[in-house]
Amino acid sequence: MYRYLFLIGLLLSLAGCGGVTVTKNPEQTEVNFNVTTKGQPVDDVKLVMLAIDDKGGGQAEGTVAKGKAKLTMYPGKYTYYVESGKTSTSFAKIPAAYHQGAMDRTIEVQAGSEIELKLD
Repeated sequence: MYRYLFLIGLLLSLAGCGGVTVTKNPEQTEVNFNVTTKGQPVDDVKLVMLAIDDKGGGQAEGTVAKGKAKLTMYPGKYTYYVESGKTSTSFAKIPAAYHQGAMDRTIEVQAGSEIELKLD
């Protein structure tokens, strides 16, 4: 008798676990950035990208040198900001609004993107 109750309980608990779907994260891709402020290439800062959607993103960061940065990241929606590099000279030229992420400043990253970031 107890064996049947155990089997019924087991079957009911397994039936309650249905509907779970496992999805694979998208593949990471290399993204090229052209970063300028007041029309001039930015140099010696760290570019930080923060995912703001549920597509499997995360955080990506890399150094901007002579206005160029290449980051490996997941496709999705991101906000971004910059941090000081080895010297604070270039960082000081960038408006304070770009020293932290902002939900009203977002970009959509797609596989193989080349993105223009104007920090003005």
